[in-house]
Amino acid sequence: MEKGRESMDNENLPVSDLFRLMNGKIADWKRRVRMEFKKKYPQSDISEFEQRWPGTLNQLLLIETSFTTKMIRELSENWRKEN
Repeated sequence: MEKGRESMDNENLPVSDLFRLMNGKIADWKRRVRMEFKKKYPQSDISEFEQRWPGTLNQLLLIETSFTTKMIRELSENWRKEN
């Protein structure tokens, strides 16, 4: 499993806990991207980052969706081989 990924034990969590986990992940992404933005554009204003953040978040969610799809495909193929 990729470093930093939560374990598969999340399958029995209540929906509110899953939302909390995802919101925590998004907050972490935003913190990291903001730090990189400040390094790359030291003279920029925080409002400039906030304007760009929704597009960046969309890209991160697309990457996460792609990763999850790949993981589900691999699990499905392994399950079919075993059954």
